[in-house]
Amino acid sequence: MNIKSKALRTGLLIVCFLAATLLASCPGRTITILSYNVDNLFDGTDDGTEYKEYDPGRGKWNDSFFRAKLARIALAVRRSAPGGPDIVMLQEIENRNVLDRLRNDALSDQGYAYAACYPGSGGATTVGILSRFPLKRVAAHQLSPWRGEVLRPVLEASAVADGTVVHLFCVHLKSKNNGKDRETEKARREAAGIIVRRVREITAADPGAAVAVAGDFNERADEYARVKKAYQTALVRLGDGAPASYHEASLFLCDGPAASGVRDGAVVFFDPWLAAPGTPPGSYWYRGHWEDIDHTLFLPGASGLAFVSFRAVSEPDMLHPRTRAPLAWDKKKPNQGFSDHLPILLTLEK
Repeated sequence: MNIKSKALRTGLLIVCFLAATLLASCPGRTITILSYNVDNLFDGTDDGTEYKEYDPGRGKWNDSFFRAKLARIALAVRRSAPGGPDIVMLQEIENRNVLDRLRNDALSDQGYAYAACYPGSGGATTVGILSRFPLKRVAAHQLSPWRGEVLRPVLEASAVADGTVVHLFCVHLKSKNNGKDRETEKARREAAGIIVRRVREITAADPGAAVAVAGDFNERADEYARVKKAYQTALVRLGDGAPASYHEASLFLCDGPAASGVRDGAVVFFDPWLAAPGTPPGSYWYRGHWEDIDHTLFLPGASGLAFVSFRAVSEPDMLHPRTRAPLAWDKKKPNQGFSDHLPILLTLEK
């Protein structure tokens, strides 16, 4: 081998070594998922299904109020993550028009090319998804009415994130109606049962599938222990001694991604609230205390998606200056406030 060939070979080896070092040290592509209860975001059109305080027909609400609040919600979404979140799961939007106005007007610079919303439930509010990634197989699972009240559907979609499929469920479960915890639990368990069934079907077809369930559950991560195990709850912390009969209509929660999956018949999700409460230690303020009723539950499967971080987004102007509770939007002060819930952000890495 002559000197020139040896030098060329040495140079190629150095280049290959540097390339391998750079590839090994570069972080993967992050995927951010934001869940946000936007506190009754109604448009200015009288549809006849609005709550009375948001009914344009009664003269208490109009398009000007809608546009002002829309701008504030968009601000919270935009600054929740560097460059804005990749996927936004929304609760308490009135209809598809609200979702489209948010995407096409207030967040037109964010690149949300895909949207999903089920407009036909007949309730006052619904749920929706915005995504930079293509959304496939969009489906809405309607719940049984609760004492004549139309409940929000479980919205399902599959996001194709840089070649990786993430199965999404956006939910807003029945509220407790001012302390009627046990009476309303049946409605929350019905929604949980739908998710359990679908996750079993998804993982049976693809054992490595990744699943994220996000929204306002109106239950805390340790709900079963809080009710002193008196009755079955939609959310059950793994290890709290729930019987196997709960596997059909409860989502089981663990404190680390490695423990998640379909285990002995139970569908187990990683709930970041159990891993690290963070500051603040909740997303909703109730009777002087933080509550973790908004969740982003994650099951990575063998997708190659790894958990990076989770937090309740709480910029100073999102909190009440005195109580430090979430500062809700008020039409008397249209340039202040956002929602009575804080958005929660899950960051994953591929």
